Amino acid sequence: MINENHQQVIIGLIHSIVALLVFPIYIPIIYALYVNKELNENISYKLINFLNIGDFLQSVNHILTGVFIIFPIFTKRIDPIVRIIGYTANTLWTASFVIIAILALTRLGITFFRIKSNKWALWMKILLFFGSLYIFVIWMIGCINLNFELFGVAWAYDMTVVYTDILSPLELYFCFPILVLKYWFEITDITLALLNGSWILFPHLNAFLLIITNRTVRNQFLSMIGRESNRKISKFGGSTTLNSVLVNKKISTVVS
Repeated sequence: MINENHQQVIIGLIHSIVALLVFPIYIPIIYALYVNKELNENISYKLINFLNIGDFLQSVNHILTGVFIIFPIFTKRIDPIVRIIGYTANTLWTASFVIIAILALTRLGITFFRIKSNKWALWMKILLFFGSLYIFVIWMIGCINLNFELFGVAWAYDMTVVYTDILSPLELYFCFPILVLKYWFEITDITLALLNGSWILFPHLNAFLLIITNRTVRNQFLSMIGRESNRKISKFGGSTTLNSVLVNKKISTVVS
């Protein structure tokens, strides 16, 4: 039942463990952006949270990928489900670029055209609608045709399936460093594992950079996990009420 290739078993374990490690990061940060009123009403933060949710769902699929690698019997007994899971992760990856494009345009609009940061403009709604429609259509086509398969330790398009020649190039050139790794190194299980590893790690840069560079989000995140170091409590004699007012004031200033 367990994969007879010991190298692939190790790769599968690493695959699942690395994907699992981001759960303590994503769950608090998604919740923090959702429950904070100032952040939740801001369009940019809404889009960032969409991106976080998509990355989190990718992690779930990556954990399952590691399980499928360790126990290849799944690819034989429930192959359609395995293919759908793989293609769902791939579609979420593509969706992240759609969200990033809309987020970039939204920030440009807020910065240069005085668009309100907490109000959806018509053009934003149109972009979000057609972007969502595009992602949904390619996801449905992939799920119906089952055009994605787990080949050894890596996901790949099944080129024998219809429409694969159209869907395959859509995300092929999104990440140039991955292409360099692919074309300059011999394709082995290790190389394929590194390619998929970059797929796991690259989307998570958003959450980590958000925590590192954004003080408002960082404070919310640290308070969620119960490790916020608040020097103002001791300064004002442990007054949690006054501290709460100060933190909310900071949040209002940063968001506005």
